[in-house]
Amino acid sequence: MIYLKPINKYINKNEIIENISTNDNDIIFLSGSLIEGMGNARSDLDIFLLNNKSVLESLNKVDYDFSEFKNGFKNINNFGCDIEYWDIDYIEELFEQINNIDFSNTNIRSLNLLDIEKSSLERSTSFIHRLLVSKCIKNEEAYNKLKSNLKVNNYYKLMVRLYINNVDNLFDDIIGNYEYEEYETAVMIARSALLKTLGAYLFSQRVSIDRDKWILMKLKGLSKANREASSIYMRVREILFTINNSDLMTNVEDILELNNEIIETIQGNLGGI
Repeated sequence: MIYLKPINKYINKNEIIENISTNDNDIIFLSGSLIEGMGNARSDLDIFLLNNKSVLESLNKVDYDFSEFKNGFKNINNFGCDIEYWDIDYIEELFEQINNIDFSNTNIRSLNLLDIEKSSLERSTSFIHRLLVSKCIKNEEAYNKLKSNLKVNNYYKLMVRLYINNVDNLFDDIIGNYEYEEYETAVMIARSALLKTLGAYLFSQRVSIDRDKWILMKLKGLSKANREASSIYMRVREILFTINNSDLMTNVEDILELNNEIIETIQGNLGGI
């Protein structure tokens, strides 16, 4: 039985296997917010099945068919389940590319560090996050071997680069709107940039995420054991949640200042980025 703490319920792993398994070679694991302890009664249970492409091509009951995986939805014992079927050869190739990234070459754009399209990159890095925080329910030996093949530190460095790249892309918009006294717009963009910076900070602390909505919750959790993270968390709360219209201009400045301080902090983590 698998205990889902956020909703205080158990689900039988054998029922899941019986409902979705294709053959004895399946690697099946559970992940997502319910497994991480952050979800709620409206959250789906995320299930991942890995096998060879030839096996997955025989599936005929899927709702979406992406280039990297197939996606289907089922109700298993009154649990809404979001099921992703991934080609294990694609995952192994993805891991090999990440393992071989040359971070010392600063001439390569972050989005070009891997030889996959941007949309595929987002889905693939989300998969890696889900794998890292998952619970295996079938073929644990193969599951552990797969996880051990990834240089996790390279994954964290890659994600820091990608998040910082997002911040850089927003910076000119913030300054432009600030200079034209469009403070409301500047604040909104600055908040988006700060969220991305906080995401980069989490990855620099080896805390993985795949949805921005969980960033503050993850930062709050980290702050309980990390004095630096606690200081950042308290400043973020002060800047984001105590503001009125007369403070808009100052709020933009405060966000940018905190943004720069966090980025300076990130520089020293993970052996540099």
